[in-house]
Amino acid sequence: MESEYRENSRRSCHAEWVCPDCETRNAGDVCIVCGFSRPVRDTSRKRRILLWILCAAVLAALCAALALWPRYSAYLNACSLLERGEYALAYDAFSSMETYRDSREKELASLLGWAESLAGEGQYNQALALLQKASSDPAAQALKSEIRFDYGTHLLTQRQYIDAYRQFNLLKDYPGAKDSAWKAIKSCLTETLKNPDVAQAKQLRSVVQLTRVQSADLYSMLCSKPLYSASGSWNSDDFTVRQILMEMLTEGRYPFREELELLFSEYNTAAPSLFVKEHREALEKLWFTSLGQNIITSSGCKYAWMVGTWWDSNYGKYISFTVNDPDSWSSFYMSSNISMVSKPIGTIYWAIWDTTLVWTNDTGSISANVMELTLTGPNTLEVYNYQDGATYTLYRRS
Repeated sequence: MESEYRENSRRSCHAEWVCPDCETRNAGDVCIVCGFSRPVRDTSRKRRILLWILCAAVLAALCAALALWPRYSAYLNACSLLERGEYALAYDAFSSMETYRDSREKELASLLGWAESLAGEGQYNQALALLQKASSDPAAQALKSEIRFDYGTHLLTQRQYIDAYRQFNLLKDYPGAKDSAWKAIKSCLTETLKNPDVAQAKQLRSVVQLTRVQSADLYSMLCSKPLYSASGSWNSDDFTVRQILMEMLTEGRYPFREELELLFSEYNTAAPSLFVKEHREALEKLWFTSLGQNIITSSGCKYAWMVGTWWDSNYGKYISFTVNDPDSWSSFYMSSNISMVSKPIGTIYWAIWDTTLVWTNDTGSISANVMELTLTGPNTLEVYNYQDGATYTLYRRS
Protein backbone atom coordinates (compact mmCIF):
# COMPACT_ATOMS: atom_id res chain seq x y z
CA MET A 1 0.00 0.00 0.00
CA GLU A 2 2.79 2.31 0.86
CA SER A 3 4.44 1.60 -2.45
CA GLU A 4 1.20 2.31 -4.25
CA TYR A 5 0.84 5.60 -2.39
CA ARG A 6 4.34 6.59 -3.43
CA GLU A 7 3.63 5.58 -6.99
CA ASN A 8 0.46 7.67 -7.04
CA SER A 9 2.40 10.60 -5.55
CA ARG A 10 5.09 10.26 -8.19
CA ARG A 11 2.62 10.16 -11.04
CA SER A 12 0.49 13.03 -9.83
CA CYS A 13 1.48 16.60 -9.74
CA HIS A 14 -1.49 17.43 -7.53
CA ALA A 15 -1.19 18.34 -3.89
CA GLU A 16 -2.18 15.80 -1.22
CA TRP A 17 -5.80 15.45 -0.30
CA VAL A 18 -7.81 13.49 2.34
CA CYS A 19 -10.47 11.08 1.23
CA PRO A 20 -13.84 12.19 2.61
CA ASP A 21 -14.99 8.54 3.06
CA CYS A 22 -12.04 6.82 4.74
CA GLU A 23 -9.94 9.82 5.69
CA THR A 24 -6.88 8.35 3.99
CA ARG A 25 -4.21 10.79 2.79
CA ASN A 26 -3.76 10.55 -0.95
CA ALA A 27 -1.55 12.16 -3.55
CA GLY A 28 -3.17 10.79 -6.69
CA ASP A 29 -6.56 11.33 -8.18
CA VAL A 30 -8.07 8.10 -6.62
CA CYS A 31 -8.11 7.04 -2.96
CA ILE A 32 -5.73 4.10 -2.48
CA VAL A 33 -8.01 2.49 0.14
CA CYS A 34 -11.57 2.87 -1.00
CA GLY A 35 -11.12 3.99 -4.56
CA PHE A 36 -12.95 7.31 -4.03
CA SER A 37 -12.12 9.78 -6.73
CA ARG A 38 -10.40 13.01 -5.79
CA PRO A 39 -12.94 15.86 -5.41
CA VAL A 40 -12.70 18.46 -8.17
CA ARG A 41 -12.51 22.11 -6.98
CA ASP A 42 -15.25 24.43 -8.28
CA THR A 43 -13.31 27.38 -9.86
CA SER A 44 -16.27 28.69 -11.85
CA ARG A 45 -17.51 30.75 -8.91
CA LYS A 46 -14.16 32.49 -8.55
CA ARG A 47 -14.12 33.21 -12.23
CA ARG A 48 -17.60 34.69 -12.03
CA ILE A 49 -16.52 36.94 -9.17
CA LEU A 50 -13.47 38.13 -11.08
CA LEU A 51 -15.61 38.75 -14.14
CA TRP A 52 -18.10 40.77 -12.17
CA ILE A 53 -15.31 42.83 -10.68
CA LEU A 54 -13.85 43.46 -14.12
CA CYS A 55 -17.24 44.40 -15.55
CA ALA A 56 -17.87 46.77 -12.65
CA ALA A 57 -14.51 48.46 -13.21
CA VAL A 58 -15.16 48.83 -16.92
CA LEU A 59 -18.63 50.20 -16.24
CA ALA A 60 -17.26 52.66 -13.66
CA ALA A 61 -14.63 53.87 -16.12
CA LEU A 62 -17.25 54.24 -18.81
CA CYS A 63 -19.54 56.21 -16.50
CA ALA A 64 -16.66 58.44 -15.47
CA ALA A 65 -15.78 59.04 -19.11
CA LEU A 66 -19.38 59.83 -19.94
CA ALA A 67 -19.57 62.21 -16.97
CA LEU A 68 -16.38 64.04 -17.99
CA TRP A 69 -17.18 64.27 -21.68
CA PRO A 70 -19.35 67.43 -21.52
CA ARG A 71 -16.63 69.29 -19.59
CA TYR A 72 -13.93 68.03 -21.92
CA SER A 73 -15.99 68.93 -24.96
CA ALA A 74 -16.67 72.42 -23.59
CA TYR A 75 -12.98 72.84 -22.85
CA LEU A 76 -12.00 71.85 -26.40
CA ASN A 77 -14.59 74.24 -27.84
CA ALA A 78 -13.35 77.11 -25.65
CA CYS A 79 -9.74 76.41 -26.67
CA SER A 80 -10.78 76.49 -30.32
CA LEU A 81 -12.46 79.89 -29.84
CA LEU A 82 -9.34 81.25 -28.16
CA GLU A 83 -7.08 80.02 -30.96
CA ARG A 84 -9.34 81.69 -33.55
CA GLY A 85 -9.15 85.02 -31.73
CA GLU A 86 -12.82 85.03 -30.73
CA TYR A 87 -11.86 86.32 -27.31
CA ALA A 88 -15.27 87.39 -26.02
CA LEU A 89 -16.82 83.99 -26.75
CA ALA A 90 -13.76 82.19 -25.43
CA TYR A 91 -13.86 84.20 -22.19
CA ASP A 92 -17.55 83.43 -21.70
CA ALA A 93 -16.88 79.73 -22.34
CA PHE A 94 -13.94 79.44 -19.94
CA SER A 95 -15.53 81.56 -17.20
CA SER A 96 -18.77 79.56 -17.27
CA MET A 97 -17.09 76.15 -16.78
CA GLU A 98 -15.73 74.65 -13.60
CA THR A 99 -11.96 74.54 -13.21
CA TYR A 100 -10.63 72.02 -15.70
CA ARG A 101 -7.00 71.50 -16.60
CA ASP A 102 -5.63 75.01 -17.38
CA SER A 103 -9.06 76.62 -17.92
CA ARG A 104 -8.37 79.44 -15.45
CA GLU A 105 -5.14 80.43 -17.23
CA LYS A 106 -6.92 80.34 -20.59
CA GLU A 107 -9.78 82.38 -19.13
CA LEU A 108 -7.29 85.14 -18.25
CA ALA A 109 -5.67 84.88 -21.71
CA SER A 110 -9.11 85.31 -23.29
CA LEU A 111 -9.80 88.35 -21.10
CA LEU A 112 -6.51 90.00 -22.03
CA GLY A 113 -7.02 89.29 -25.70
CA TRP A 114 -10.55 90.68 -25.57
CA ALA A 115 -9.36 93.88 -23.86
CA GLU A 116 -6.59 94.39 -26.42
CA SER A 117 -9.07 93.85 -29.22
CA LEU A 118 -11.45 96.48 -27.81
CA ALA A 119 -8.63 98.99 -27.36
CA GLY A 120 -7.50 98.37 -30.92
CA GLU A 121 -11.00 99.34 -32.06
CA GLY A 122 -10.87 102.56 -30.04
CA GLN A 123 -13.21 101.26 -27.33
CA TYR A 124 -10.85 102.22 -24.54
CA ASN A 125 -13.40 102.66 -21.76
CA GLN A 126 -14.89 99.22 -22.42
CA ALA A 127 -11.41 97.67 -22.41
CA LEU A 128 -10.50 99.33 -19.11
CA ALA A 129 -13.80 98.27 -17.53
CA LEU A 130 -13.25 94.70 -18.71
CA LEU A 131 -9.83 94.50 -17.10
CA GLN A 132 -11.38 95.32 -13.74
CA LYS A 133 -12.50 91.68 -13.68
CA ALA A 134 -8.86 90.73 -13.17
CA SER A 135 -7.86 93.62 -10.93
CA SER A 136 -5.52 91.46 -8.83
CA ASP A 137 -3.61 89.94 -11.75
CA PRO A 138 -0.26 91.66 -12.57
CA ALA A 139 -0.52 90.95 -16.30
CA ALA A 140 -4.01 92.46 -16.44
CA GLN A 141 -2.89 95.55 -14.52
CA ALA A 142 0.13 96.03 -16.80
CA LEU A 143 -2.14 95.84 -19.85
CA LYS A 144 -4.57 98.23 -18.19
CA SER A 145 -1.82 100.85 -17.75
CA GLU A 146 -0.72 100.41 -21.36
CA ILE A 147 -4.28 100.84 -22.66
CA ARG A 148 -4.88 103.87 -20.42
CA PHE A 149 -1.73 105.54 -21.75
CA ASP A 150 -2.84 104.86 -25.33
CA TYR A 151 -6.27 106.27 -24.47
CA GLY A 152 -4.72 109.45 -23.08
CA THR A 153 -2.57 109.82 -26.21
CA HIS A 154 -5.67 109.38 -28.39
CA LEU A 155 -7.56 112.05 -26.42
CA LEU A 156 -4.57 114.37 -26.73
CA THR A 157 -4.57 114.06 -30.53
CA GLN A 158 -8.32 114.77 -30.46
CA ARG A 159 -7.61 117.96 -28.44
CA GLN A 160 -9.65 116.68 -25.52
CA TYR A 161 -6.97 117.97 -23.22
CA ILE A 162 -8.62 117.76 -19.81
CA ASP A 163 -9.85 114.20 -20.39
CA ALA A 164 -6.36 113.26 -21.61
CA TYR A 165 -4.87 114.79 -18.45
CA ARG A 166 -7.22 112.70 -16.30
CA GLN A 167 -6.06 109.47 -17.96
CA PHE A 168 -2.35 110.32 -17.71
CA ASN A 169 -2.74 111.49 -14.13
CA LEU A 170 -4.18 108.11 -13.10
CA LEU A 171 -1.02 106.36 -14.30
CA LYS A 172 1.23 108.01 -11.71
CA ASP A 173 4.68 106.41 -12.26
CA TYR A 174 4.00 104.90 -15.69
CA PRO A 175 6.85 105.87 -18.08
CA GLY A 176 6.04 109.11 -19.90
CA ALA A 177 2.74 109.69 -18.07
CA LYS A 178 3.81 112.81 -16.14
CA ASP A 179 5.27 114.52 -19.19
CA SER A 180 2.20 113.66 -21.24
CA ALA A 181 -0.11 114.98 -18.51
CA TRP A 182 1.69 118.33 -18.50
CA LYS A 183 1.70 118.41 -22.31
CA ALA A 184 -2.08 118.01 -22.25
CA ILE A 185 -2.53 120.78 -19.70
CA LYS A 186 -0.10 123.15 -21.40
CA SER A 187 -1.90 122.64 -24.71
CA CYS A 188 -5.20 123.33 -22.98
CA LEU A 189 -3.84 126.48 -21.33
CA THR A 190 -2.52 127.77 -24.65
CA GLU A 191 -5.85 127.16 -26.35
CA THR A 192 -7.81 128.68 -23.46
CA LEU A 193 -5.70 131.83 -23.58
CA LYS A 194 -5.89 132.10 -27.37
CA ASN A 195 -9.65 131.55 -27.55
CA PRO A 196 -10.90 132.73 -24.15
CA ASP A 197 -13.19 130.08 -22.71
CA VAL A 198 -14.34 130.84 -19.16
CA ALA A 199 -16.00 127.43 -18.67
CA GLN A 200 -12.87 125.59 -19.73
CA ALA A 201 -10.70 127.78 -17.50
CA LYS A 202 -12.92 126.94 -14.52
CA GLN A 203 -12.70 123.24 -15.34
CA LEU A 204 -8.92 123.48 -15.48
CA ARG A 205 -8.87 125.16 -12.11
CA SER A 206 -11.04 122.46 -10.54
CA VAL A 207 -9.26 119.45 -12.08
CA VAL A 208 -5.57 120.28 -12.33
CA GLN A 209 -3.08 120.38 -9.49
CA LEU A 210 0.13 122.05 -10.67
CA THR A 211 3.63 121.50 -9.37
CA ARG A 212 5.83 124.51 -8.60
CA VAL A 213 7.69 124.13 -11.87
CA GLN A 214 4.43 123.92 -13.79
CA SER A 215 3.09 126.96 -11.92
CA ALA A 216 6.14 128.95 -12.96
CA ASP A 217 5.54 127.84 -16.54
CA LEU A 218 1.89 128.92 -16.36
CA TYR A 219 2.88 132.28 -14.88
CA SER A 220 5.31 132.81 -17.72
CA MET A 221 2.48 132.13 -20.16
CA LEU A 222 0.22 134.60 -18.38
CA CYS A 223 2.93 137.25 -18.55
CA SER A 224 3.91 136.64 -22.16
CA LYS A 225 0.86 135.46 -24.10
CA PRO A 226 -0.71 138.47 -25.84
CA LEU A 227 -4.40 139.15 -25.69
CA TYR A 228 -6.11 137.63 -28.71
CA SER A 229 -9.22 138.73 -30.49
CA ALA A 230 -10.48 137.91 -33.95
CA SER A 231 -12.44 141.18 -34.07
CA GLY A 232 -9.46 143.37 -33.25
CA SER A 233 -10.84 144.40 -29.86
CA TRP A 234 -10.74 142.58 -26.55
CA ASN A 235 -13.65 141.23 -24.59
CA SER A 236 -14.00 140.73 -20.88
CA ASP A 237 -13.43 136.96 -21.21
CA ASP A 238 -9.77 137.67 -22.05
CA PHE A 239 -9.25 138.96 -18.57
CA THR A 240 -11.70 136.69 -16.72
CA VAL A 241 -9.92 133.61 -18.07
CA ARG A 242 -6.52 134.90 -16.95
CA GLN A 243 -7.87 135.78 -13.53
CA ILE A 244 -9.18 132.20 -13.11
CA LEU A 245 -5.91 130.67 -14.31
CA MET A 246 -3.98 132.88 -11.90
CA GLU A 247 -5.76 131.07 -9.06
CA MET A 248 -4.13 127.80 -10.16
CA LEU A 249 -0.67 128.98 -9.15
CA THR A 250 0.96 127.29 -6.19
CA GLU A 251 2.64 129.22 -3.41
CA GLY A 252 5.79 130.95 -4.54
CA ARG A 253 7.35 134.22 -5.68
CA TYR A 254 5.90 135.63 -8.88
CA PRO A 255 7.12 139.08 -9.94
CA PHE A 256 4.29 141.51 -10.79
CA ARG A 257 1.65 139.02 -9.61
CA GLU A 258 -0.18 141.73 -7.68
CA GLU A 259 -0.25 144.01 -10.73
CA LEU A 260 -1.45 141.21 -12.99
CA GLU A 261 -4.25 140.26 -10.61
CA LEU A 262 -5.30 143.91 -10.53
CA LEU A 263 -5.24 144.03 -14.32
CA PHE A 264 -7.24 140.83 -14.80
CA SER A 265 -9.84 141.66 -12.16
CA GLU A 266 -10.46 145.35 -12.91
CA TYR A 267 -9.70 145.87 -16.58
CA ASN A 268 -12.71 147.35 -18.35
CA THR A 269 -12.71 146.53 -22.06
CA ALA A 270 -15.34 149.21 -22.64
CA ALA A 271 -13.07 151.95 -21.28
CA PRO A 272 -9.42 150.83 -21.35
CA SER A 273 -8.24 154.45 -21.30
CA LEU A 274 -9.82 154.94 -17.89
CA PHE A 275 -7.99 151.88 -16.59
CA VAL A 276 -4.73 153.38 -17.85
CA LYS A 277 -5.52 156.61 -16.08
CA GLU A 278 -6.38 154.89 -12.79
CA HIS A 279 -3.68 152.21 -12.79
CA ARG A 280 -0.74 153.80 -14.58
CA GLU A 281 1.69 152.75 -11.83
CA ALA A 282 0.72 149.07 -12.08
CA LEU A 283 0.93 149.12 -15.86
CA GLU A 284 4.31 150.81 -15.73
CA LYS A 285 5.62 147.84 -13.74
CA LEU A 286 3.95 145.42 -16.15
CA TRP A 287 5.85 146.96 -19.04
CA PHE A 288 8.58 144.47 -18.20
CA THR A 289 6.26 141.64 -19.24
CA SER A 290 5.26 140.98 -22.83
CA LEU A 291 1.62 141.14 -21.81
CA GLY A 292 2.10 144.57 -20.25
CA GLN A 293 3.63 145.90 -23.46
CA ASN A 294 0.87 144.26 -25.46
CA ILE A 295 -1.74 146.14 -23.44
CA ILE A 296 0.00 149.51 -23.26
CA THR A 297 0.71 149.64 -27.00
CA SER A 298 -2.76 148.45 -28.01
CA SER A 299 -5.12 150.81 -29.80
CA GLY A 300 -7.40 150.93 -26.75
CA CYS A 301 -4.67 152.13 -24.38
CA LYS A 302 -2.06 153.85 -26.52
CA TYR A 303 -3.68 157.29 -26.58
CA ALA A 304 -4.19 157.32 -22.82
CA TRP A 305 -0.65 156.09 -22.17
CA MET A 306 0.93 158.76 -24.40
CA VAL A 307 -0.88 161.67 -22.75
CA GLY A 308 1.78 164.03 -21.41
CA THR A 309 4.88 165.83 -22.64
CA TRP A 310 7.88 163.95 -23.97
CA TRP A 311 11.28 165.70 -24.18
CA ASP A 312 14.67 164.69 -25.44
CA SER A 313 17.54 164.50 -22.96
CA ASN A 314 18.51 168.14 -23.59
CA TYR A 315 14.97 169.45 -23.32
CA GLY A 316 15.28 170.66 -26.90
CA LYS A 317 12.79 168.66 -28.93
CA TYR A 318 9.41 167.63 -27.57
CA ILE A 319 6.04 166.26 -28.48
CA SER A 320 2.96 166.67 -26.31
CA PHE A 321 -0.38 164.89 -26.22
CA THR A 322 -3.32 166.31 -24.29
CA VAL A 323 -7.00 165.55 -23.90
CA ASN A 324 -9.69 168.02 -22.90
CA ASP A 325 -12.27 165.44 -21.85
CA PRO A 326 -10.55 162.45 -20.20
CA ASP A 327 -13.88 160.69 -19.67
CA SER A 328 -14.93 160.66 -23.33
CA TRP A 329 -11.59 161.13 -25.08
CA SER A 330 -13.45 163.03 -27.76
CA SER A 331 -10.83 165.77 -28.00
CA PHE A 332 -7.26 164.51 -28.28
CA TYR A 333 -4.60 167.08 -29.20
CA MET A 334 -0.96 166.95 -30.26
CA SER A 335 1.73 169.63 -30.40
CA SER A 336 5.47 169.48 -31.14
CA ASN A 337 8.46 171.64 -32.05
CA ILE A 338 9.77 168.92 -34.34
CA SER A 339 9.43 170.00 -37.97
CA MET A 340 6.77 167.72 -39.45
CA VAL A 341 5.34 166.90 -42.85
CA SER A 342 2.99 169.74 -43.79
CA LYS A 343 -0.73 169.14 -43.67
CA PRO A 344 -1.85 168.18 -47.21
CA ILE A 345 -4.79 169.92 -48.87
CA GLY A 346 -8.05 168.22 -47.97
CA THR A 347 -6.68 166.86 -44.72
CA ILE A 348 -9.18 167.00 -41.90
CA TYR A 349 -7.30 165.76 -38.83
CA TRP A 350 -4.37 163.71 -37.64
CA ALA A 351 -4.57 160.26 -36.12
CA ILE A 352 -2.37 157.46 -34.87
CA TRP A 353 -2.72 154.30 -36.95
CA ASP A 354 -0.97 151.46 -35.23
CA THR A 355 2.40 153.13 -34.52
CA THR A 356 2.20 155.83 -37.21
CA LEU A 357 1.12 159.43 -36.76
CA VAL A 358 -0.71 160.36 -40.00
CA TRP A 359 -2.73 163.08 -41.68
CA THR A 360 -6.16 161.82 -42.82
CA ASN A 361 -8.71 163.20 -45.30
CA ASP A 362 -12.48 163.47 -45.04
CA THR A 363 -12.93 159.84 -46.07
CA GLY A 364 -10.69 158.63 -43.27
CA SER A 365 -7.91 157.62 -45.63
CA ILE A 366 -4.27 158.50 -45.00
CA SER A 367 -3.10 161.68 -46.70
CA ALA A 368 0.49 161.47 -45.47
CA ASN A 369 2.67 159.70 -42.90
CA VAL A 370 4.07 162.09 -40.33
CA MET A 371 5.94 160.15 -37.64
CA GLU A 372 6.57 156.62 -36.42
CA LEU A 373 5.92 156.48 -32.67
CA THR A 374 7.42 153.50 -30.86
CA LEU A 375 7.34 152.98 -27.11
CA THR A 376 10.65 151.37 -26.16
CA GLY A 377 9.95 151.64 -22.44
CA PRO A 378 7.07 152.69 -20.24
CA ASN A 379 8.36 156.28 -20.32
CA THR A 380 10.54 156.25 -23.42
CA LEU A 381 9.26 157.16 -26.88
CA GLU A 382 11.28 156.75 -30.06
CA VAL A 383 10.15 159.06 -32.86
CA TYR A 384 11.10 158.69 -36.50
CA ASN A 385 10.26 161.90 -38.37
CA TYR A 386 9.35 161.49 -42.07
CA GLN A 387 10.08 165.18 -42.75
CA ASP A 388 13.82 165.12 -42.03
CA GLY A 389 14.45 161.35 -41.69
CA ALA A 390 15.78 161.85 -38.17
CA THR A 391 15.07 159.69 -35.14
CA TYR A 392 14.50 161.28 -31.72
CA THR A 393 14.47 159.55 -28.35
CA LEU A 394 12.08 161.32 -26.00
CA TYR A 395 11.29 160.80 -22.33
CA ARG A 396 8.11 161.46 -20.41
CA ARG A 397 8.55 164.55 -18.29
CA SER A 398 4.99 165.16 -17.17
